[in-house]
Amino acid sequence: MLGFLKNFFNELSQFRKFLKLNEEQKEIIFYAENENQLDFFEDIINSLLKRNIPITYITSSPTDKRLKIKEKVNFFYIGSKSIRTIFFSTLNTKVLIMSLPELNKYEIRRSKYPVKYIFVPHNILSTHMVFRKGAFDAFDIFFCSGPHHLKEIKETENIYNLKKKTLIKFGCSRIDKVIKNFKNTKKNKKNIRILIAPSWGINGLFETGAEKLINHLKKKYIITLRPHPDTLRLNRNCIENLLNKFKDNKNIMYNPKIESIQNYFDNDILISDWSGSAFEFAFGTLRPVIFLDLPKKINNESYIKLSNKPIEINLRSKIGKIVSKKNYNKIPEIINDFEKNKDIWKKRIMLARKSYIYNINTSGNAGANYISKLINEN
Repeated sequence: MLGFLKNFFNELSQFRKFLKLNEEQKEIIFYAENENQLDFFEDIINSLLKRNIPITYITSSPTDKRLKIKEKVNFFYIGSKSIRTIFFSTLNTKVLIMSLPELNKYEIRRSKYPVKYIFVPHNILSTHMVFRKGAFDAFDIFFCSGPHHLKEIKETENIYNLKKKTLIKFGCSRIDKVIKNFKNTKKNKKNIRILIAPSWGINGLFETGAEKLINHLKKKYIITLRPHPDTLRLNRNCIENLLNKFKDNKNIMYNPKIESIQNYFDNDILISDWSGSAFEFAFGTLRPVIFLDLPKKINNESYIKLSNKPIEINLRSKIGKIVSKKNYNKIPEIINDFEKNKDIWKKRIMLARKSYIYNINTSGNAGANYISKLINEN
């Protein structure tokens, strides 16, 4: 009880400080549900700061402290309960940027004031299969990662007779970050490293059992296990049981820090199921991915109404290989092919990246250009 009260009064105090900001300081607000979401906004924020445009950053995470050192960034923690509800319902600003879908469906509601809501995708996955139906309907503006988002949003609006959103050719900040920080390092050919980074849910790799896969790899490769935060939040036992089974194997490591991109640089191959991390890895490092043919992650059964096939289905064979559960034993053979044909795969993935992603390495500027123009127009 004491802990709850302490948190409440801390959130209330932060909210009161936010209310004291002048109008200009509250023109552009970024909202982050957790500390990982800074990656999706950071390039936009830095580009706006270079133009001497003030920024306010609101977070629901008590551990989100990375922006406090930024000049001209007003940083506030409002938690995820009653103060957050009040904040959103009474918000009077020009623009709010967020990467959390399903605005106006649950606790986070649109303000009674005419705020412009911008959605910034946290990956390049399609909008109509892995996301729930209507996940983006309440947004005014959608920052598209690539041409697929543009087509999907327009088709969805036509099918369901929805209000038209402003669609901006943006890109993907997370992929830009991987590209900018990626450095080729000399590798010991005897120690090929594999990153296993699947999605989460009832059909996810870790939830359904990764022991068989690891048993085919553990003797030959260095393996890093990186579960999705929602796997740890909703089904931590499956990870703890897996780690316990392989606790004596020195070739198996564990790194749950999904916000870190260092894992992508340290590993030669990524194995995933339907996670957006597969595209971050491939398009950021130009290294291929092994996709496990597990059941699709479908949160919207109506996705089949759209003529545009979800990118997570369409791109798999273009940036890697698909492996069924019965063929896990063939993965070493696939890895050998990847190593033997590195240059071919590099060119292939680069071609796909040019076709599917807007504004490679400049998404932050693209986003900032639109936001600053929007503020000036208003």
